[in-house]
Amino acid sequence: MSSRPPAVLAVDLGTTSVKAGLVGLDGRVLAAARAPSGPIMGDRPARAEQDPEAWWAALVAVARGVSEQHVADVVAIAADGHG
Repeated sequence: MSSRPPAVLAVDLGTTSVKAGLVGLDGRVLAAARAPSGPIMGDRPARAEQDPEAWWAALVAVARGVSEQHVADVVAIAADGHG
């Protein structure tokens, strides 16, 4: 059994970056990471889109970034995004 505290992997997929944090069950942020979520493109005014593969690459990067700090054991995942 690990001596690390349990934590929630919290992920926010934003228009400019993907953020992740390991949040202890007491609400303390134990680790955090951020990566760009890719360029915003549009073929006409008021239209924009992003490449979901860029989101995935950023998600993988931030999840690795916080997990490699070995400060907690992930017991749940919470995610939100724009849309």
